[in-house]
Amino acid sequence: MKKLTVFVPLALFVLAVLPVSASAALTDNLVSYWKFDESSGNTTDSVGSNNLTNNNSVGFSAGKINNATNLINASNQYFSITDAAQIGLGMTDVFSVSMWVKLASVPSVVYELIRKSDVNGNSYILNLQPPNAYATFYNGDDYGQWYATNLLTSSDIGTWVHLVWTLDSSSATGGIIYKNGVAQSMSAKSGTATSIGQTSSAFLVGGDLTWAPYDFDGSIDEVGFWHRVLTPTEVTALYNDSAGLSYPFNSTPTPPTYSVTGSGTTNRIVKFTGALVIGDSLLSDDGSNVALTSGNLLMQVGGMIDSITNGALNFGTSLTTTMTFGRSGQNMIINSRVGIGTSTPVATLDVNGNISANSMSTNSNCASTASPAVCGSASAGNVAMDTGGSTLVVDTTAVTANSQIFITEDSSLSSRLEITCNTGTNRNYSVNSRTAGTSFTIKSSANVSKNKACLSYFIVN
Repeated sequence: MKKLTVFVPLALFVLAVLPVSASAALTDNLVSYWKFDESSGNTTDSVGSNNLTNNNSVGFSAGKINNATNLINASNQYFSITDAAQIGLGMTDVFSVSMWVKLASVPSVVYELIRKSDVNGNSYILNLQPPNAYATFYNGDDYGQWYATNLLTSSDIGTWVHLVWTLDSSSATGGIIYKNGVAQSMSAKSGTATSIGQTSSAFLVGGDLTWAPYDFDGSIDEVGFWHRVLTPTEVTALYNDSAGLSYPFNSTPTPPTYSVTGSGTTNRIVKFTGALVIGDSLLSDDGSNVALTSGNLLMQVGGMIDSITNGALNFGTSLTTTMTFGRSGQNMIINSRVGIGTSTPVATLDVNGNISANSMSTNSNCASTASPAVCGSASAGNVAMDTGGSTLVVDTTAVTANSQIFITEDSSLSSRLEITCNTGTNRNYSVNSRTAGTSFTIKSSANVSKNKACLSYFIVN
């Protein structure tokens, strides 16, 4: 059983989720925001001073984001603030409300979600009358009302649902209800009122002072109240691909930490489906918990990281463009065998093919012009193949049966070897034979002419 700690920078989630401009706009004309993150008692307004009173011992439980209020209909539970204490909740024209709800049951008649209304029919009510949801405002004997059909049904019981009401009392199409980021089909406006009447009644969340059976039954979380109409883009941002977004709606908040425990082979930990800008850390482990096993897919970002096969992470297997590894000015360390052109490396560096290099630098402790070259236990060195010859034996105990041996001709070694090196470099060199712990033989594709061929060798075990 492995435990993976994933640091996911939320600047990524549109995972990247919000552009900065959308984040700033969500705070415009925001009157109040109640997170319901308490564990008991009253709940605090994170924006203004409209703190809500807990009536009849409303409990708290795990919410959509942190904690949520857990209302029980049979106990006549709700939150409230008196009209005298509230500031900015007595709307006369436009407003929007966002919240997450989780039904414990479907109401037989009505469930109130937001209410500021009196018996004379002034102000506004947002409620559920199964299976429909209503947005209603009153002004004396007149009113305005819209509703969305089949918004919440028994299939939604126990599931977090994001709801947004936007209301413009002066517009015939000013009432819109969103479910999980999607604007619902709305009825035509009923009533002729074009402004919202004022009332001295309290502002309520999840309750009805007149009809106790109308109190909500279930959980409510992350309630925001705006003195303006939210745009569809802002509603989408608040829904946040079902993850939710809490005040202050930062587009670059402190990355949360998700602990994922399990050893299954089909669990998807992180999936990115759009453009991604990676910050300081994408996936992080403390060094002891993550194990890649056959068949697991740890992360896929477009086509750049393609797959994990038999525990090996393959990069760019379907790409036609150049891939760059490492970071300028920093080292890249690989603590495992590396295969180039082979899926079964038998040495620290296993190359199946030719190597072309402008120069090759080694930590050489051998310089020999003898034949055979005498290099003791050196795994790298500079040697010389005699004029007219095509083979050279290099005596070194560093060679093994599985050693990878790289050879290049380098005419700049004259000073190092204290001889005149051949300047012709049109020959190819290969290892003709080897004796583990003793020597290996270099073979040239053509006899050396004029001067000795100055060679560098490099053994990788």
